[in-house]
Amino acid sequence: MCKPSCCNNSDAGGAGLAAVVVLIVAVFLAVKVAPAIVEIGRVILDVIRIAAVSLASAVVLAAIAWLVVRLAQCVISKRRQLSKGTSAVRSPAFVPISEQTCLACGDKGRVVRVFGNGAVAARPCPECQPAQLAG
Repeated sequence: MCKPSCCNNSDAGGAGLAAVVVLIVAVFLAVKVAPAIVEIGRVILDVIRIAAVSLASAVVLAAIAWLVVRLAQCVISKRRQLSKGTSAVRSPAFVPISEQTCLACGDKGRVVRVFGNGAVAARPCPECQPAQLAG
């Protein structure tokens, strides 16, 4: 004899069992895979942190190198400015004393006069340019 369709419960047990198996597999994967995912996340964050520290260090070292170069250029330019007028030997117009015609000005045509209060004035040489002094 045939059972009516309302009394046929043979498929209900299979669907419940499948749901329980899927739930157990999901929990198993969550327990086994979740720590690995967390560890991968930590490794990625460590790599990002190391890259950021390395980049910051490189930027700081580049800034320090730039400052050192700028300071060296400043010091060199100041030394050049100071050495331009102080040494007669380095002057391109240097003529040995034995070849100079005027020993008072060194054939420059002007002499420097220093006053008692420290004032300095350039004036025509009294030895080689007496006409300019008279005028």
